[in-house]
Amino acid sequence: MSEGMQGAIVGLIVAAAALYLLRKYLPRSRKPVPGAEPKSGGCGSCGSCKGGSCH
Repeated sequence: MSEGMQGAIVGLIVAAAALYLLRKYLPRSRKPVPGAEPKSGGCGSCGSCKGGSCH
């Protein structure tokens, strides 16, 4: 394999790792994820009320 090809592959790996770390550790815009909302059934914001009464 030529040195230019090896440099390109290493560059791609480094770029992919940097992108991964940036996406993991930088704060993202908080879009609501479907299915991750608290349950809504007449309860408060905790989503795990017991006994049928709100608090």
